[in-house]
Amino acid sequence: MADILIIGSGLGGLSAATLLARDGHRVTVLERDPQPPPPVERAGDAWTGWSRRGVNQFRLPHFMLPRWWAQMREEIPELSPTLRTAGALQFNTMAALPERMRGPRRADDDRFETVTARRPVLETAMSAVAEAAGVTIRRGVAVTGFTTDGRFRVPRITGVLTDGGAAVRADVVVDCCGRRSALGSWLSAVGARPPLDEREDSGFVYFARHFWSPTAQFPSQLGALIQNYNSVTVLTLPGDGGTWSVVL
Repeated sequence: MADILIIGSGLGGLSAATLLARDGHRVTVLERDPQPPPPVERAGDAWTGWSRRGVNQFRLPHFMLPRWWAQMREEIPELSPTLRTAGALQFNTMAALPERMRGPRRADDDRFETVTARRPVLETAMSAVAEAAGVTIRRGVAVTGFTTDGRFRVPRITGVLTDGGAAVRADVVVDCCGRRSALGSWLSAVGARPPLDEREDSGFVYFARHFWSPTAQFPSQLGALIQNYNSVTVLTLPGDGGTWSVVL
């Protein structure tokens, strides 16, 4: 059994924390944003009421691919009923197409199954699953650097420093801060070699709008979720609780 720290409580951090806790480790997630999510039964409130200033894309449209959902059903099966409680939509990307486009259904078409929900709702459900698995989530704690044992030329990480000045010890530290992570500077500060970081401006600009139907129905799908028109791509993505989004 190890003491493991996860930095960042996004979907990647919470998934890793849940899997490690289920393997018998003591897992703590450190999250700099202080506000917790609402209860799963009111997950829809997270859309308007949950502040996640550390996640720029928190209210941009998200779509979880079927491969992700297949992995979650196998590795974290308790996520499925939690997402249903949160209002997520079970969605088959193949079956949703008109039959004239996809042909008749086949026995293995369940591999195209996924669930859809807005990012705040997904994260609300994943937070509940992680805590139920025994993960400790400490919110309002910002990591400012690493601690080391100081015994070797190549530093051995023994924990993290927080914005309050306190050190939190761990056997393993996992950085799940995403593309805005300060991992490189933290490693340099303790004399370690920072990782090679390559970034490229993709040139994409996104415009999006979310919609809600009082009948909780996703609009009839007449084609693929993604449509390409020369330099413009249009995505129409189902969400949770009768919501969907259009992205240009």
